[in-house]
Amino acid sequence: KNLPQVGYIRKISSEGVLSMRPNLILTTSEIGPPNAVRQIKDSGVNIEIYNAPKSIDGIVELVRAISKELNMADEAQQLTQKIYSSVDSIKSISSTFKRAPRIAFFLNPSSGSFNASGSGTNADYLIRLLGGVNVFSSDFKKYQKVSKEQILKYNPDILLVATHFPNKTASIHFSGKEEFIFLKAVKSNNLIEISMPALSMGPGFASRALSILKRIN
Repeated sequence: KNLPQVGYIRKISSEGVLSMRPNLILTTSEIGPPNAVRQIKDSGVNIEIYNAPKSIDGIVELVRAISKELNMADEAQQLTQKIYSSVDSIKSISSTFKRAPRIAFFLNPSSGSFNASGSGTNADYLIRLLGGVNVFSSDFKKYQKVSKEQILKYNPDILLVATHFPNKTASIHFSGKEEFIFLKAVKSNNLIEISMPALSMGPGFASRALSILKRIN
């Protein structure tokens, strides 16, 4: 939080990046917009663009690629071991489930507006990593707004709610609403609020997923 801000990765500021006078820029294919990337490349600064990871194996591949660039193979090996250790712990816990929990993920819900994750998102991968089933994965891809009736129809066992500013958003929009009092997730107190960085496909993704899993009742 104390580092200079040069823009969100998909809306990067070339001026902001270049004002840091970097010798080397490491990023992923999520970087944008294209014009800003082109300006950075035209500046002559060495920039390495890696494939954005979509899974644990992709994260490990990125760690190893960057470690090769920075000549830090030993550190990468240690980090990789930590990642896979968290995955093993997740598998150990999820193997005790009598059945795969049915999970719904919502992004920044607001009054009467529920933006749910379908398939092909980091949230969908997170749900599968936890050993769960995304209730909306067969309905649509990416994110889409769903109605209260759809939520009640699927009646998920667990609700994951991500927000930029965690402040009991889950309880405000779900457990605090009369229409949701009989929802399985509400009755079992499985409303789990997470911060947006928890979805970031980086070295801490597996450990954050493990922390989320440990909060499930």
